[in-house]
Amino acid sequence: MKLNIENKILIPFVALFLISQIVTLATSFRNDYNLIIRNQYRNMDAAVQQLERGLNYDFKNGNLNTQDRGEIIRQIENTMDDKIIVEWNGKVLLNKADYKLEITSLKEMGMNGKIAHLQNDDYLFSYYYYAPLGWSMTIMDDKRALLSIFYESYKYNILTAIIFLTLSLQITVFVSSNITNPIKKLVRFCSSIRTGTGNRIDLKRRDEIGQLNEAFNQMWDQLDTSMEELIRVKNYNQNILNSIEKGIMTFDKNGQKISSNPYAVALLETFDGYYCEGQSVEAISQALIEKMPTSDAGLYEQIEFVKEESNDRYYLDYYVSVMHDDKKGIQGYICSFNDVTQRKKFEHHMQRLDRLATAGRLASGVAHEIRNPLTGMRTSMQLLKKRLEVTQEDKNGEIINRTIKEIDRINRLISDLLGYSRPKTHEPEPIDVAKGIQSVLLLLEGDLAKKGIKVNQQYEEMPLIFFMDPNHFHQVLLNIIKNAIDAVAVEGMITIYGKHLDDDQRGELKVIDNGIGLLQADLEKVFDPFFTLKHEGTGLGLSVVHELVHQNDGTVMLESRVGKGTTVTFNFRLGGRHNE
Repeated sequence: MKLNIENKILIPFVALFLISQIVTLATSFRNDYNLIIRNQYRNMDAAVQQLERGLNYDFKNGNLNTQDRGEIIRQIENTMDDKIIVEWNGKVLLNKADYKLEITSLKEMGMNGKIAHLQNDDYLFSYYYYAPLGWSMTIMDDKRALLSIFYESYKYNILTAIIFLTLSLQITVFVSSNITNPIKKLVRFCSSIRTGTGNRIDLKRRDEIGQLNEAFNQMWDQLDTSMEELIRVKNYNQNILNSIEKGIMTFDKNGQKISSNPYAVALLETFDGYYCEGQSVEAISQALIEKMPTSDAGLYEQIEFVKEESNDRYYLDYYVSVMHDDKKGIQGYICSFNDVTQRKKFEHHMQRLDRLATAGRLASGVAHEIRNPLTGMRTSMQLLKKRLEVTQEDKNGEIINRTIKEIDRINRLISDLLGYSRPKTHEPEPIDVAKGIQSVLLLLEGDLAKKGIKVNQQYEEMPLIFFMDPNHFHQVLLNIIKNAIDAVAVEGMITIYGKHLDDDQRGELKVIDNGIGLLQADLEKVFDPFFTLKHEGTGLGLSVVHELVHQNDGTVMLESRVGKGTTVTFNFRLGGRHNE
């Protein structure tokens, strides 16, 4: 059982007081008992001495001699009221006590002429050996009767001690409460501080407890102020950690994760199912911690994550740094990571624009330099054919015709290059997307019918109106759908889907085919000039598409998986009365 402070004070005090009372009563009882016994022995000894003096007087005056023992016995019997036993040579001469006495030990004790004392549970004995007559004289008294009077009188002492003990207990409880109650209040005050429900206490005392009370109140005021400041700083730091758009995870020095901020939790949920060489985002974090150098230098890496089902790719910037303790030792690690996919895509976009601009300038220069010689060469070949008067069956005529045909093909390529490099006229206006696509499909009706391709168009009830150049829109859709027709097998499917976006300022158009798809490595180069997977292609079609979309304040994104098909997504500004 756990004792409180009041019992810790009260129980020892009561125990000490009780022990002292018991010791006092026992000592007093023992002293009083011995005093009564000694007094009784003194009275008995006085009777023995009086008897001795009487016998000595009679012998001295010649009133008695040793032949008158019977007369002496009768005189003792008549004159003494005490319980006396007289014995001579083992024969009892007088026994007024009516008690059988074993006096051998008494006789031995009294041979030196002194009075000997002895007692048992019932009687007290005073023995004296009278040498002139050779008598052993013993006076005895009833010990039980003597002590019964003593016990009867001592009950009052015990009652007085009990009353005094009860009063002392009451006083002890009062004194203990006077000491412990303020201490209990201070203890409750400390407990309330621990639970955050504390308040000032008021103990109106001028002793040390009062000083302690004042010190506790000052401590509470300082603690309250410090707690408010600490909570404010903690909340401020927590708000920063919760609001920052960057994943932050902390690890102990053994690499075990300790905490994650909300953005890190959101990123882990977003990237669920994305892996880099079979490792998740969190596993990569722990792997980077294991690669941390022993120095304080941080570790930076940009890692690509891929989702196998959709081949989606995301990029994360990782930075791992050491978290030090107060003694500059390693307490743990901080791993911060951020989604830089959009930045990566923007960098790719800017690189693509730079390549396109460079290619455009190069194409323009090359086209001008090549076109003029080609014109002269074609004219010369035609003149040579005319002068030689060759026929269709003539081998020279066949060579000349083939040369002119190749010159015409190079000239068409030069025309495409010039068309790609020249600035396009840009005259935007509202375009009904559904009608525009329908006109493109009419131009490609023969190609669609030849392969048995079905086109599924899906639009919202509200017309989708793009604000862009109609000729650019027509050329962009024509190139994209032609590529889809080339990629789709016989009896394939092309789906065209258009919708308004949530901000109601822009719209989205998707062209989806179930064709052969593209490799990821090829997907990153499809908008580059002169990149083509077709045997007779120039590689300028998608480059022109990208340039036209960019001129009309739009974006184009291409997603593809081998054997699954390709999705081309356009995003353009809305126009017309639906966006007013």
